[in-house]
Amino acid sequence: MKYRLLLLLSIACVLLVAETPANFVYNQSSQQCFYFIETAKLDDLVLSENDWIGAFKDGTCVGSAQWVGENTTIPLMGDDGFEYSSGYCQTGDIPQFKVWDSETDCYWDCSQTSELNSWTNNGTYLVSYLYAYSSSPMIEVSQENINLGEIVVGQSALKEIVITNSGDELLIGQLQVSGDFYISSDNASFQIESSDSIIVSIAILPEEEILYQGSLQIASDSAINSLIEIAVSASGIMAHISSDIRLMQFNNVWKDHQVAKSLTLLNDGSSELTIDGYSFSDDCYSIEDGPTTIFPGQSQELTIIFQPDDFNQHNGSLDISTNIGNYSIDLAGNGYLLDADFVTAIDSIEIGNPMQFINNSQGDILSYSWDFAQLASSDQENPEYLFPQIGSYQVVLQVSDEYFTDEISKDILVYGVAEGETSTQELEFSSNYIGVVSDTLRLAIYARRTGDLIIDELSFRNDIGAYSIPNINLPVSLAPNDSLCLDIIFTPVASGNNIDFLDMTTNAGQFSCFLEGLGLIAPAKAVTGINILPVEGNVYLEWEPVVETILDTPVTISYYKIEASTTPNGPYVWIGISPTNSFTQFGVANFSKRYFYRIIAVSED
Repeated sequence: MKYRLLLLLSIACVLLVAETPANFVYNQSSQQCFYFIETAKLDDLVLSENDWIGAFKDGTCVGSAQWVGENTTIPLMGDDGFEYSSGYCQTGDIPQFKVWDSETDCYWDCSQTSELNSWTNNGTYLVSYLYAYSSSPMIEVSQENINLGEIVVGQSALKEIVITNSGDELLIGQLQVSGDFYISSDNASFQIESSDSIIVSIAILPEEEILYQGSLQIASDSAINSLIEIAVSASGIMAHISSDIRLMQFNNVWKDHQVAKSLTLLNDGSSELTIDGYSFSDDCYSIEDGPTTIFPGQSQELTIIFQPDDFNQHNGSLDISTNIGNYSIDLAGNGYLLDADFVTAIDSIEIGNPMQFINNSQGDILSYSWDFAQLASSDQENPEYLFPQIGSYQVVLQVSDEYFTDEISKDILVYGVAEGETSTQELEFSSNYIGVVSDTLRLAIYARRTGDLIIDELSFRNDIGAYSIPNINLPVSLAPNDSLCLDIIFTPVASGNNIDFLDMTTNAGQFSCFLEGLGLIAPAKAVTGINILPVEGNVYLEWEPVVETILDTPVTISYYKIEASTTPNGPYVWIGISPTNSFTQFGVANFSKRYFYRIIAVSED
C-alpha cells in the first residue's frame, strides 16, 4: 500500500515539472514496472529537485523521472510486442541508471547502486541508493593492505602496489609511509592522467626478528577519495632451517618392502647452515646420504626410506642436528600385508554359465585388475565372466595399494556336458512274411547340453537277426544340438513277434530303443491243374501237387483239404481231406445235380 501511495504521489509531481531531458525521452507501454529510489547522489551530494534519473536497457531509455526526493518513482517500460516498445525491458533484465545534472546539462552513469531486482511486468521494487560521479579524478589501488611477509634480518625486500586514476581529470598527489618502511621508487609526488596508473614499491630492511607495522598514505586532489591509508606489515626473521612438511606420512606399507619419500630442507636464514647428523626414533626408517651444508636461501632434498619389518604401527621422528639447534620431522607409517587372492564357488564350470569371481585379497587396496586369459579384463572388485569356449583358462588378479602391486593366478576349467536323447523309445514295424524285408523306420539320436555326444557302439541286445542298420561307421561324434538318423530294417526270422532292443553306448551313458515286428509264414501257392471226372455216380478229382509257397520257396504239404458247394459262390463245406493230389467223392448224384469244388493245400508249418 505504501508503494502504491508513493506511485500516485510521484506521478502527480511529474505532471508539474519541466520538460524531460532529451536523452531521457521514452514511449509509454502497456507493460511496465516501478522502481522506488530512496537515495540518489552525484559526487556525494544528494540530487536537486531539478535533476533527473533515467533508466536504460542496452542504451535505450525505457523510463525516467524528475528527482522529487526520497522514494522518487521511476516507471520502466516493457516490450509489449508493438514497434514503439521494441528493445524495451523483458522479464529478467537488469536496468542501468543515469543521472542528468540540471546545472551542467550533463549525463552521468550511476557506477554504484544497491542490489537491483530484475524487471518484471507490474513489479514494484525498492532501490536503497544510486551514486553517480562527475569528471573529478578518483583513486583506485590494487590492494587494501601490503604484507611483505617474512624477511631475513639484514636483507631488504619490497612489494609493489598499483595506483590508478579512474576519473576523467588529471590526478595530483603525494605518498607518505610510516614506520621502518620506505618508498624505493621516485613516486613520492605523482601526477596520473585519466585512466592511467603508476607502480609504487614499498620496501623494508629488517634489523631484528620482530613484526614491523606501518602505513602508506595517499593524499590527492580527488574530490571523491582525497585521502587513502593502507596498512603495511612485514616480519623480520633470523637464519633457521625449515622443511616443506612437518609430518611425513607413509600410511600402509607392505611388510619387508621399501617406500622412499623426498623431504626438502630449506635454509631461509642469512648464514650458512651446517648439519651435524640425522637420527631416527624407529629403526624401520633410514636415510640416504644427506647434505652437510646448506647455504643461505638454498634448499636440499633428503630421501627418507620406510621398510616395516612387522605388521605394527611405526610412529616416530627424524631429528636433525644443526649449528643453530635441532630440527624434528614427525614420521608415521604402518606395516601391513598386501596379498592378492580370489575364490570361486567351484574350480570348473559348464560352458554357457558365467563364473563369479570373489576377491579375497588383503591390504589397503585401491585398484583391481583382472585378466581372463587375455580374452577380457575387468577393474571390478568381484566381476563375473562368461568363458566363450571349452578349455582351461588362467585367470590373473592384480591388486594395488598406494605403493605396490601383487598378483595371483588360478586355472579355471570350462567343460561341456554330453547328453543324448532319442526321438522315440519304441519302434513298431509292420507285419511281414518271414524272410521278407519290411519298410525302413528311422530313429534319431540328438546331442543335448553343451558337450559333444560320442556314440561308441550300436548293438542288438537279443541278436535274433531280424533287425539291421546299414552303412554306419562308429564311433560318431555329435556336436551340441546336432543329430544322427539311423535307418533300421526289419526282416522277420520267425513267426509271431520278433522282439529286440537297440542299445546305444555313448560317453553320456547307454540308451535303448525297443523294437517289435510281427513275422508271418508265407502260404503255399494255389492249387492248379484240377481235373474233375464223373465215374458211375461218383466224382474223381486230381490236381497238380503244390511244392512252393507264394514266395517261390519249397514247401511241404501235410494234406489237401477238399470243400464243395452247390453254387459257385458257396457256401463251401468240407467234404474230406487227402494226403495226395487226388480225391474221390462217392455218391455225388444222390446229393445234387452239380457241384463246385475248392482245394486248399495245407503245409506242415
